[in-house]
Amino acid sequence: MATTPTHAHSLFTLPFNHTTDFTELADNCERFTDALVDCEEPAPKMALYGRLYACLNLLQPALLDPVPDALKASLIAIG
Repeated sequence: MATTPTHAHSLFTLPFNHTTDFTELADNCERFTDALVDCEEPAPKMALYGRLYACLNLLQPALLDPVPDALKASLIAIG
């Protein structure tokens, strides 16, 4: 029987809401997705899907908003 990775358990209580910055919401979505790939148990998997769904719903309205000046430097790729 497969077990849920330990780091997934901390994702169930990861706080986020409508005031969470969009970069943090995007990072949360990545964390949830990574945990889902490794999760094989139905109950934790459904909980992770629920968290991902909630996070994506909060992220969607902010996708077309301008990037705040304070975050621009962290999003610029220097090559």
